Amino acid sequence: MASEARAAPASRAYYFGNGCFWGRQHTFYEAERALGRTDDTITSVVGYAGGAVKQAEDKPVCYYYGAADTVYERLGHCEVVAVEARDERELRTLADAYFGSFQKIPGLGMQRVDPQDSGPGYRNCIALPGGMSSPMFKVIEEANVHNMKLVRGEGNSMKSDRKPTETDVINQVWIYDSDVLPFYPAEVYHQFHDGLGYKFPQEYTRGVKANALERGLIAPTGCPEMRERFKSGLLKRRLKELALADGARLVRKTAIAREVRAIKQELRLTKARGARSRVMRRHREIVEETREARTEAERARRRVEQIRSELEEERKDIQKAIESEREERQKSIQENEKKRAERKAVLEEELERKSAKRHKLVASLKDVIAQQGEARKVIVDAGGVN
Repeated sequence: MASEARAAPASRAYYFGNGCFWGRQHTFYEAERALGRTDDTITSVVGYAGGAVKQAEDKPVCYYYGAADTVYERLGHCEVVAVEARDERELRTLADAYFGSFQKIPGLGMQRVDPQDSGPGYRNCIALPGGMSSPMFKVIEEANVHNMKLVRGEGNSMKSDRKPTETDVINQVWIYDSDVLPFYPAEVYHQFHDGLGYKFPQEYTRGVKANALERGLIAPTGCPEMRERFKSGLLKRRLKELALADGARLVRKTAIAREVRAIKQELRLTKARGARSRVMRRHREIVEETREARTEAERARRRVEQIRSELEEERKDIQKAIESEREERQKSIQENEKKRAERKAVLEEELERKSAKRHKLVASLKDVIAQQGEARKVIVDAGGVN
């Protein structure tokens, strides 16, 4: 492997991630075919991206079979597919293919089709030059017909406690700036691979792959090509050991078949141990995440109780203020009623006094008129006598 040329980090303007990149590459392959591209012009390449720390130029980014300081998930990366888009129309076709690869879960939102692969290495992401500040970001927003949450990402970092800063969240897509977070192509054996649990036509897994190798679209990266080389290397070593043990140059077919079966069994056990290790690791992560979720839920419950208590106190204060204002208003009304009654009594007393005075004046006037009548009568009578 040391003698093979290593592919440098590719300058890919757009890359998309949501789960295992095997199936997603075929999704974008079909999208590219819909754009009129042929097997000679297909650009889809699987790889790793999204880690906050750039890898040193003399070190590749590898799958789990690589050295510890090259494993993509430890470096904060996730599995992605890089693909070229020359204009808004092509980007919209690719974005439609991306958002169309999710499935709707009632009450939760949009989830990728392979939720069994979980963790930051399989998180949803889209990268474009400039990220959310790119003029092309509007194309991504328009293609997001199910209103998934688009969150600006700065790149995932694995903290000392192995907790990611940006992880796999349902119904959420991290948006990266591909000028800041570069794309690293994956090993050759990952390219144009069968899906996880299902197969694609050999024209794709062999024909398109051979074409991509020939035209340099994919190339060795310096990482172990484990799945394609491990079996043959182990077989050669075992056959050599068997030949030396028998002291013969040729090995019988039955011995070869028996050894092949043993190798396959060992590979199955190795794969099972690896799967069991991943399951146990994921189990521990789930337990820790559950513990943290419960702690967070308890913290949230206490906060809710505190807010509820504060609201109750505020309600009591408001109620007290309303009662006080009501009492003040009632007191003011009573005082106004009292003043009105007093004023009415004064006015009535004044009216009675004036009425009595008027009656007295009327009586006096009547007396004066009567006296005048008497006087006039006396004068008339006196004149008649003369």
